[in-house]
Amino acid sequence: MEAKAIQDYAELFHGADDDILHDVVQVTRASLQYDDMLSGPVVAGLLRFLIHASTARRVLELGMFTGYGTLAMALALPEDGMVITCENNLKYINLAKPLFQKSGVNHKINIQYGEALDTLGRLDPWFDLVFIDADKENYLNYYEKCLPLLKKGGIFIADNAWLGGKVMDSGDRKGREVHKLNKAIQDNENLVNVMLPVRDGIHIAVKK
Repeated sequence: MEAKAIQDYAELFHGADDDILHDVVQVTRASLQYDDMLSGPVVAGLLRFLIHASTARRVLELGMFTGYGTLAMALALPEDGMVITCENNLKYINLAKPLFQKSGVNHKINIQYGEALDTLGRLDPWFDLVFIDADKENYLNYYEKCLPLLKKGGIFIADNAWLGGKVMDSGDRKGREVHKLNKAIQDNENLVNVMLPVRDGIHIAVKK
């Protein structure tokens, strides 16, 4: 079975999608004419699964885009849960806000506009789960800033851990940076990690 067929098959068994997530896809396609930066149903399903399994309440997201992953996590969180999401593109934020308000879980979402590295310096610990899906050049910097904010037993997740295979191309700048993150996670004795063949690669680590 080809990789695309496997991906399509996996999407049939990722759990139920809420209608609001379908709305995010439609609004994104209509407004931007591209949707490749959306987390997608399988990645979002994994995020929701991890939130339920870990009973997470406080989540940090770097790279909101138009809010697909943000909403999926907010929907999975308990009523007193919170997703603090960092995004530096006002166009994406303005597209996401009406969808958040329509979702019924807007009270669980806190958008932090600006450069994520600056925002991270102002946040208080502790987070139960951190999800990174922002600019790849700063992946290692984000990891180094986020890890102290993550509680013991907390989950660290990096999307695009393969970057379309560019992590194995030493001549690709973004690929080199994502590879550095993958290696840093692997070499950290205070983390238990696994890389999963989900879409473009998901690297998951638990803080001991």
